[in-house]
Amino acid sequence: MRRFLTLVSSLLATQAFALEGTVKPNLFYNAAGKPELEIHMVVNSKTIQFKKNSAQKWQAGLTAVVTVTHNGAATSEQFKITSPGFASQEETTRYNIADILTLSTLPAGNSEVKFKVFETADSTNTFSQEFSIDVNDPTAKGGFSDIFFAELLEKSDPGNRQGYGYVPYPFDFFAEGMDNIRFYTELYVPQALQQDAIKVSYGISKKRGQAFYKTYEHHITLPGGHFATPIAENLAIDSLPSGNYYLTLYAYHNETLLDSASIFFQRINTAIQSRNPEQQAAEAAEAAASTTIVNVDTSFVGKFTPAQLDKCLRMLIPVVRGADMQVINTLMASDNLEQKKRYIYNHWADKNPTNPKKAFDEYIKLVNFLQKEYGTSFKPGFETDRGLVFLRYGKPNQVIKVEREMSAYPYEIWQYDALESPRMSNAVFLFYKPPHAIGELLLLHSNVRGERRDPDWRTKLFQNQSNTSSPVNPYGSRADEYFK
Repeated sequence: MRRFLTLVSSLLATQAFALEGTVKPNLFYNAAGKPELEIHMVVNSKTIQFKKNSAQKWQAGLTAVVTVTHNGAATSEQFKITSPGFASQEETTRYNIADILTLSTLPAGNSEVKFKVFETADSTNTFSQEFSIDVNDPTAKGGFSDIFFAELLEKSDPGNRQGYGYVPYPFDFFAEGMDNIRFYTELYVPQALQQDAIKVSYGISKKRGQAFYKTYEHHITLPGGHFATPIAENLAIDSLPSGNYYLTLYAYHNETLLDSASIFFQRINTAIQSRNPEQQAAEAAEAAASTTIVNVDTSFVGKFTPAQLDKCLRMLIPVVRGADMQVINTLMASDNLEQKKRYIYNHWADKNPTNPKKAFDEYIKLVNFLQKEYGTSFKPGFETDRGLVFLRYGKPNQVIKVEREMSAYPYEIWQYDALESPRMSNAVFLFYKPPHAIGELLLLHSNVRGERRDPDWRTKLFQNQSNTSSPVNPYGSRADEYFK
């Protein structure tokens, strides 16, 4: 157990009455291949009661209990944590209380871990967190340990691990002014490979498996002769725009991938938010359409013609949002076939990492179904309004077809009991067939956020003068039943 203080972070800075904190578990292995679980804990000092000790200093005490359950059997270990003494109450609010708790007796296989911490003087003031760990034999296949961020990371003797001392940063948020990412992990190398050098590449990308942004790509060579080798690096992110990212590491033995590991983080950097949107899209396209470990020319996209690649990109438009839409538009305006192949491959690899072609084939099967159901001589089925909605939200729970209703054009109502994104119940779409719609129904109105909403939908639906002389159905309509 190693106690230390961290400056109050905006993530744990609010005044609260219930104990508030965060925990990050990190699984490592020692030189003998035995597991060691390091739990990085930070507790908001504003949620702790400080009292004067015998030296007239303000001090607080915490008790942490870690319970590991494996195959129904539970074992617990207790840790006592005492804060430093502070000269004044005001000083206690400037620092969070942090600690590193280590468990070295862990069973092989999967275990459930419950972490609970409470004030020693008030056991009702508590917070808890649960997580799973998988303890394997690292001497067989090797690989990376967990990755963690640190406020302070430097060589130290004695240190926390492998000759390094650190103050963990158990958050994934890097705010304005936090211009460096310090991270630590360990690489475990099987005995058969320990005499050889291992190459490690690490960097930042928007998604797992994509190529690193050139500015943030680094390569190091680890000397042989060791089972466990620490990797402790400091990565400048002062020019990284706001957004969600992954820090990823790849380890290679003789050009063969040994293992990879990623950790998510979010960056806020308003200082460079005013960059040209087209430049941002081009950079995103370059990163999103690349990968460092797959030869796409030998994959299922390798034989696609330029026209087929563009059609594959068009088929993704219904199911992407925001920045990805901009990336696709940039790629379609480009002649770079390699980037197009990589983007398409990476999209389906993200859906099914072990078999991207299977995910692609299932989507094509759905696209072919939509062509049969909704395609016209002017427009493929996946680009019709009904096709777009089907691809985004799946098959509706109900389809109500109304061919003849007083004053109304033919229309359909699609009703979904529930949607995942946006999360809502009773989602409804209204499609209709006005005279200018040739062979298809158009989306007129929906109650789903982000889809078309037309407050004047009744007037537009009930304009079929060939059906009746009355512009509005005086008896009410099926559509009114769903949009109340």
